[in-house]
Amino acid sequence: MNPITPLTSGNLRRRLLAFNGAVLVITALVLAVVFLVQVRVSIDREFQSHAEEAATLTEGHLVQAVVEAFLLSLLPGALILAVALLVLAHYGTREVRPLEGMAEVARRVAAGDLAARVELGDGNDEMSRLARAFNEMTWSLADSQEELARRNRELETVAEEKERLYRNAQVRATRLEVMNELAKAISATLDPDEIYAAVHKQLSRLLQFEYFTVQRYLPEEKSLRRDFVWIDRPDGSVEPGQEIPLEESPIQRVLQTRMPLSIPDFDKDSSLNDGWLRRNGFLSGFIVPIVARDEFLGSLGLACRRRNAFARMEVATVFAIADSLAVVLKNADLYRRLQASYDELRETQERLTRSENVRRAEKLRSVGQMTS
Repeated sequence: MNPITPLTSGNLRRRLLAFNGAVLVITALVLAVVFLVQVRVSIDREFQSHAEEAATLTEGHLVQAVVEAFLLSLLPGALILAVALLVLAHYGTREVRPLEGMAEVARRVAAGDLAARVELGDGNDEMSRLARAFNEMTWSLADSQEELARRNRELETVAEEKERLYRNAQVRATRLEVMNELAKAISATLDPDEIYAAVHKQLSRLLQFEYFTVQRYLPEEKSLRRDFVWIDRPDGSVEPGQEIPLEESPIQRVLQTRMPLSIPDFDKDSSLNDGWLRRNGFLSGFIVPIVARDEFLGSLGLACRRRNAFARMEVATVFAIADSLAVVLKNADLYRRLQASYDELRETQERLTRSENVRRAEKLRSVGQMTS
């Protein structure tokens, strides 16, 4: 199968020139025949005009007559040929120029310029009809491409919406799983340390942080105690059980407002720009109050080595976790009080038992002395 030659300006010009050349060759052949016929007629006319002198004609006279007849017939033939050439050149140029313009427009359309159009004249000839058909084809192609682009945009919008819904579904599923695991951990133990470890493990599935701590509020001392702390690069300076002054601390603001506090840049907070967190490379943090029935029990703190790390965090989930911690802490406090009361009651009972035994022993001793 032969390949199709592309329609370009050069190819179109060559084809039209070949066509013109073929026409010229045919014209030249026709003119040659006409020349020969005219030569023959001229020779016959010379013979007839010199019929009486035919006996005295020599071969030189005959050749001279032929040449003169040929020259006389050559001039009008040359004029005819020149006129034919001028006509062919004129019409060939007039036909080639619109086709070259159309080929140029076709090249621009193929390159992606769908706004290119062939300039239309006022005529109704074949070239004008061809130009109108070409422009209609280009308009239709532009409309089709615009429709295709619109459909692609719609598909992209639908795909983005589906991806957003899928991500939201994943986040909700993870959030539910986290809360379910925390509920299991809370129901399985009353040990706060185990609960803190479970909260840290589940919270790390939702958020990215490098520091996590749970701090208990000590109202008598007006201070905070670290009950749990995790840091990605421990240096030994921060340990559970340490007490922290509450004055001039961001947690004091949380205590007063009972609302979470987001600190996107530690450098812009005077209470943190010289603190331990900033000296260890932390740049942003988030603090959530742990409140049970309007009683401030402590706080849950997160920190990260990036600024604005908690701008889009799961605030609702962290609030729910803080509420769970409040329940844990209240239950732990109640358990400790009950345990302390039980221990006190058992100690009192043991003292009473020892006193009763002593009293009985003294009574028996007295009875023994009386019988003796």
